Amino acid sequence: MNWSNEQQLIFDWFKSGQGALVVKARAGTGKTTTIKAAFEHAPEDRILYAVFNKKNQLEAQEKIKDPRVEVKTLHSLGFAFIKRIWRNARPDPEVEIDRVNSCADFSDRPEERGAVIKLIGFAKNTCIAPVRADLERICQEQDIEFLRMDGIGIALSAIERAKQQDRRDRISFDDMVWLPVAMGWVRPWYGLVCIDEAQDMNLPQLMMARNAVTKDGRIVVIGDDRQAIYGFRGAVQGAMTMMKIQLHAQELGLKTTYRCPKAVVRLAQEIVPDYCAADSAPEGEVSPVGDSLNAQPGDAILSRLNAPLMPLALNLIRKGIPARIEGRDLGKQLSTMVRSMKAKSVPHFIERVGSWLEKTRKRLENTKHGKKRMEQSDDIAATLIAVAENASGINDIETRISSLFDDTTQFSKPAVVLSSVHKAKGLEWKRVFILNETFRRGKGIEEDNIFYVAITRAMCSLFIVGNVSTGGEGGPRTSAEIDPVQDIVTIKSGLADNIAPAPGSDSSPAAPAAIVESRGIIFPPENQETKKPMLEPIGKIEYIDSLILAGGKTKVEILEIAKQKFPDLSDNTVNWCVSTMIKRLGKLPRHKVVKRKGRGPNKPKTFATAIAETYNQNENDSCAQN
Repeated sequence: MNWSNEQQLIFDWFKSGQGALVVKARAGTGKTTTIKAAFEHAPEDRILYAVFNKKNQLEAQEKIKDPRVEVKTLHSLGFAFIKRIWRNARPDPEVEIDRVNSCADFSDRPEERGAVIKLIGFAKNTCIAPVRADLERICQEQDIEFLRMDGIGIALSAIERAKQQDRRDRISFDDMVWLPVAMGWVRPWYGLVCIDEAQDMNLPQLMMARNAVTKDGRIVVIGDDRQAIYGFRGAVQGAMTMMKIQLHAQELGLKTTYRCPKAVVRLAQEIVPDYCAADSAPEGEVSPVGDSLNAQPGDAILSRLNAPLMPLALNLIRKGIPARIEGRDLGKQLSTMVRSMKAKSVPHFIERVGSWLEKTRKRLENTKHGKKRMEQSDDIAATLIAVAENASGINDIETRISSLFDDTTQFSKPAVVLSSVHKAKGLEWKRVFILNETFRRGKGIEEDNIFYVAITRAMCSLFIVGNVSTGGEGGPRTSAEIDPVQDIVTIKSGLADNIAPAPGSDSSPAAPAAIVESRGIIFPPENQETKKPMLEPIGKIEYIDSLILAGGKTKVEILEIAKQKFPDLSDNTVNWCVSTMIKRLGKLPRHKVVKRKGRGPNKPKTFATAIAETYNQNENDSCAQN
């Protein structure tokens, strides 16, 4: 193989270099291939290749077969150090909760307990021996507040308890790295330690890797400072620069990409000037495509936020195009949140999401990082609302999440992959679409880094997409249309006030049919290819509703009249509509009269009104569940 001058310099250092080396490896520059070959030049008998996560570990193990090289995540390495001391140690996510509960009574303050646990997590990811001043700083940076108790003092006590062996041998995930470093249990096992993705490592991780090398051993720090996008997790700002200074390291670079075409590299150079395309690289293309998004299996759609991905994925599937959203762990988190809402129906679920968002926004107002935290909360809420669009019930929401969210592997079936930039890191596709409206280029180094990571996933073509529509008129809403704050107002104003007018009315609909449908009035689709919500026109519902309210007709007669009146609807749809409406209205006084503002006085309750008012009263008989 013909190695570049950049690669050859790295091989020479692995063969005879001394001390420490920093390798600044830009996106797609053949980093793993280079390091694999470099290990062949290293004289050490025991080498550690420390990678960022389990996925990186499995990929590296497939490529690196040198028996001297141990490919490990730093969590698995730390766990090994712990088990030398506590032989029966085992991970258990409940242990941190039990530690905190043993330090204070949270029976009437569960939200304070959650804040303490969050504080402990950040402390273990950013400090080795945290003191009160450290935790006060974290509280300010992460907008953690304690209103009725000394949360900082409780957190410090719980952190000290973590240093004592649990009677059931439990440790937390954060303990795996922090505990062996804090307790001095890290052993210098390796003559050569290579830290990959160093720009995303936190302080305990970097300390563990540094302490795992023998006294006369060598250490290599590999990463790309312009791919540092995990500051919100506690990654050290300027981690590579810090390690270079502390280790007095030499610096070499991998700056020529063998992934990206020249057109993409020119765009990336606006952010990373030293980024270069290989002489043999194709020209490729970078094309603005307006609002069109013609993605096919094998393509990727990337967004800075998660919320826009769900409606796009569902729309692709409706068109018969296989699609999945990158991130099985994200799916699990969303499913947990869905269950925590304890909603009885889709409208109830959306209302719970709205209430959660309102409380979160209120808590974050006027805090130091409130604007950024609000954006993250808005993203979560908008994602949950998007997945609930047109869902038939709570079970359907969870089913959608579990079926859509997965991780890309070599065994994955061809599909359009929709992903946040953070989940797409380390992946590549021939054609990449980026949702340009979600990015904030020019708003800070990390925002520029996110854009750089996104565009450098493209191997041939990069398409810059504007505001993308996910369906036609009456179809699912786009990310721009899904405003969780406005949805709260819509919900609280009452579903009936957002129903389109009855036949003959001069008033206009107050909300798109898709919003009304998403609140739980769900009808089976006529055709998945050309589906329009069965609420359009709403007059069909009102007409059938009026037949039922008028009385004097049997169900069979109503069915016949409805089928003759609406021949475009299938018999199955008419049967379902009439049966559901009779079932719902049968639980109400047949001709109860109410005054309805803006809809005429003394009008009998319609199906739409009835279903809105009785959703939360009929827990076991929700129309949205049928």
